[in-house]
Amino acid sequence: MSKNVIRYDEEFKQELIRLVKEEGRSIPKAAKDFGVNPQTLRNWIKKADDAEDPG
Repeated sequence: MSKNVIRYDEEFKQELIRLVKEEGRSIPKAAKDFGVNPQTLRNWIKKADDAEDPG
């Protein structure tokens, strides 16, 4: 059985990360508004945070 995988472009990911980090929107609210799994959004945010602070 294959999974249905949705690919999001980088611009879309960055906009959702910005909404959460800069505008203070909650992860569950942003995820619901844009049809993304909340855990997926958490993963994007963590990856962005790790990229900003490699040490």
